[in-house]
Amino acid sequence: MSNKKIIAMNLGGISNRIKCLISMWRSGDLYNRELILEWRENHTCGCKFKDLFENEVKEISKEELKKISGKDLQIFEGDFLTIKDSSKKYIATGTWRFLLTPKELEENSFLKEEHELNEKGLDFNFFNIPKKIKKEILKYLKKLKPLKSIQKEIDNFQRKNNLKEMIGVHIRRGDFSDRPTSPGKVSSNEKFIKRMNELLKENPKIKFFLCTDSKEVEEKIQKEFPDKIFKYPKTSFTRTDVRATQEGLIDLLLLSKTKHILGTYRSTFTEMAWWFGECKPKMEIIIDTKKQKEYFENVEKSKKEIIPKIKRIILKLMGKKFI
Repeated sequence: MSNKKIIAMNLGGISNRIKCLISMWRSGDLYNRELILEWRENHTCGCKFKDLFENEVKEISKEELKKISGKDLQIFEGDFLTIKDSSKKYIATGTWRFLLTPKELEENSFLKEEHELNEKGLDFNFFNIPKKIKKEILKYLKKLKPLKSIQKEIDNFQRKNNLKEMIGVHIRRGDFSDRPTSPGKVSSNEKFIKRMNELLKENPKIKFFLCTDSKEVEEKIQKEFPDKIFKYPKTSFTRTDVRATQEGLIDLLLLSKTKHILGTYRSTFTEMAWWFGECKPKMEIIIDTKKQKEYFENVEKSKKEIIPKIKRIILKLMGKKFI
């Protein structure tokens, strides 16, 4: 085992954390670094890794991470060149992206092109990802094993409901719709309802599997489409609850088994449902173009406001270790 380590330390929701874990797992194998996971319980994810998955992954706590000497640790934004070239014993990132090797980027020029918000890569790309890269990412995703108790609930629900003939609907709210720069606002309830009605006109027999983190939205959609909505029964919508997070994973994996997904704009939960479905479901992101324009304008405005704040923080922290 190499004495060099690579640490996945994303602090977001379960989908962001899974993407970070997969990227670092893959990177560790490529560059001979031992994978370590810092999976912190917080307001976006209220449970431990072992509350969700069977996999044995070496973990490190926030306190242990802080004790690592600054000369031994490099925290980076997330790119393979850093991983490949770093001489540090520990390198760590909180990236939410599926990282690509320099060779993969070179062989697939479209992944280097600038997309909306000046981002590059395969995240949210869905339609143009080369088969070779899909196969590589899926190889690691398939290694993730949900807890037996969670898998049993998934299997039981699937046995009773024909998900492969349903259209999945993922409406993300909560932290994804509470600010002007929240991308969830782009996928409005009205646009979801409009598209679902269109699909029902095409085929009145279709059913929908609804996946949402909002009780209010769940009730609204069910009222709008009585007898057409299937959902996994939730006991909690509070993200800091262990059970709520487990039910979130169940929702994610059930959504992945539908044939066609209506998803929320820029939600990695929507994205990961497609990946866990082995990239097979038809993917359709619900977009209100007017709200999308407002979102872009608010993001640009926010950038201008936040840059001075970041500079002040950097100046304050210069010469200090920062986790």
